[in-house]
Amino acid sequence: MDSESLDLETTLEWSLAQVLVATKSDMGAIHLLNETDDTLRLATQQGLSPNLMVQLDSMPLKNSPGAIGFQSG
Repeated sequence: MDSESLDLETTLEWSLAQVLVATKSDMGAIHLLNETDDTLRLATQQGLSPNLMVQLDSMPLKNSPGAIGFQSG
């Protein structure tokens, strides 16, 4: 893994931890857009069960609840 990827991973993990503290939540996730196939890919998570992680690993962008407010172009 190159240092740029590690920096992104670390930044996402830190950001999610801060959001969870601010919102007093026990679990959350960050997805990133895979533009190749228009899917949202799970980038980091905290507190999700293994079953939920599998379900949320990859979601189609179109009609996805995770894509609320997302606009392309």
